[in-house]
Amino acid sequence: MKFLENRKNPRKLKLLLGTVILVTLGIIISVFVGYRRLLNQQDNLISVIQRSKANISIGKVHHTATRNGKKAWTLKAVSARVMGD
Repeated sequence: MKFLENRKNPRKLKLLLGTVILVTLGIIISVFVGYRRLLNQQDNLISVIQRSKANISIGKVHHTATRNGKKAWTLKAVSARVMGD
C-alpha cells in the first residue's frame, strides 16, 4: 500500500516521477550514443574494405576442409580477402 501513501504525498510522487523520467532519458541517450558509435565503426570498416579492393574481407578465419568425412586440412588466419574478377 506504499503506492497509495505516495498519492497522499505529492512531493514524493513528484520525486518518483522525476527519477523515472531522468532514468528513462539516460537510457535513451546511452542507446543513441551507442548506436552512433556502431554506425561510425561500420563506416570505418567499409572504407578499409574499399581501399583493399576486395569483394569480401573478414578477420579471424578458421576453416577446416573435409573429404569423405575426414579432415583434409585446416586453415587459421588473422584475415582473409576474396578478390573479384
